[in-house]
Amino acid sequence: MTRQERWRPAYRQGAVRSALLIALAALLAACGAPATSPSGPSPTTGTAPASPTRICEAFQMADPPPFSCTEVIGKVLLAMGPDAAAVKAAWFRPGSPCPPNARCIAPPPGSAYVVVRLESGATGIFPVKFAGNEVAIGAVTEPTFDIWPPSGEAIPPVGEIDVGPAPAEISGRSAVPLCGDVLDGPNVRRCFLGALQDGRPVELFSRSVDEAGDPIVELYRYDGRGPVLVYRSSSPAGPGWVRNDCAIGPAFDDTMIFVVAECLATELS
Repeated sequence: MTRQERWRPAYRQGAVRSALLIALAALLAACGAPATSPSGPSPTTGTAPASPTRICEAFQMADPPPFSCTEVIGKVLLAMGPDAAAVKAAWFRPGSPCPPNARCIAPPPGSAYVVVRLESGATGIFPVKFAGNEVAIGAVTEPTFDIWPPSGEAIPPVGEIDVGPAPAEISGRSAVPLCGDVLDGPNVRRCFLGALQDGRPVELFSRSVDEAGDPIVELYRYDGRGPVLVYRSSSPAGPGWVRNDCAIGPAFDDTMIFVVAECLATELS
């Protein structure tokens, strides 16, 4: 299979040549002349033509670059042009790609990369270089190893929890595999992260109380694409629901397993 066949988005196969291939050719032709962008105060919302699932690994450093994961992924999507619409998920990682159990040369400071996964399942790597208040997005390359392997997590049975009175968006949602209650242990969170890595719909939930003793319900949902949705009910006078559209990332902690961040909150009625 050729590079072009692997990268051709499924929704544009056939006689029409993929614009993604044109974009890739242009990037590769740049040959070491990546585009740079100042950090600036521009908002992350609406900066990219697509909204894929965002998986973010944090820089393990005291002075991380002045860019959010969402901003960097947005710049990669903009570099892809119209074919960003074929991206199902994007995974931001610090450092440089290195096969599992391999010895790799330490990357230069400020190095990172974004792995994009198309609806067709094809993957590509965009190198990212931070320098002061600028970020450079390099030419896309194909991985030489399975850079987005299956999680190995089992698919839980379909389930549905009763969250009490809730807006139609929540009460009318379709049933999907349910990992369970977070109080049941870290395997519940591991189940959720694995499903997201595999691109499968999934839910988990938690129940707690706030400092005043009022009940709080949190429902984590992933529909197989798009953001991680965190619905939160918290109101002394009755359920007041907020939906958070979030990125997710591994916590590198045996208890937390994952964290959600860079959320956009919307009050539901």
